[in-house]
Parts: sequence; structure tokens; C-alpha cells
Amino acid sequence: MQLVWHGTAEEYSDFLLAVGRNCACDPNGAGAQVPCGAHRLLRDQRTVNRLLFARRIVAARRGRRGSACLKRANGPTVAFA
Repeated sequence: MQLVWHGTAEEYSDFLLAVGRNCACDPNGAGAQVPCGAHRLLRDQRTVNRLLFARRIVAARRGRRGSACLKRANGPTVAFA
């Protein structure tokens, strides 16, 4: 499955940091390789798109980036297995 990131490079970096902070995977690799909730998120394109949209709405309402944060940016294509 391939996830396509529709945000900026900065948003992508922030997203990956958030996934890492919320990861509950077993660091020792013991047991079944069942992905945690944060990593399961990477399998759902619609959810990732909605998170990006919500992030931009919150930023616009806070006035951090003005209306520029609502513009669509071409980001990297990210493949997750």
C-alpha cells in the first residue's frame, strides 16, 4: 500500500514526529509484529488526508500562517508496507 502525502515537507516532518511520539510498538521486537495505532494510521489515506486538513484549519484559526496554510502543496510520495 502506498500513502501519498499532500502536505509540505515541514508538515510531513511534523507528522512523522507525531507518529514516533505516539508509537506503542514493542522496541524489542518480541511477540507478534502487530503495528500500534500510530503505525496503523499510516495505512489509511483518508485518515491522513483528514489529519492534514484539520491541522491546516487549526493553524488558520490560530492565525499562525494566514490563508497560505490552506493552499494545497505537493509533497513527497511515501510508501509504507
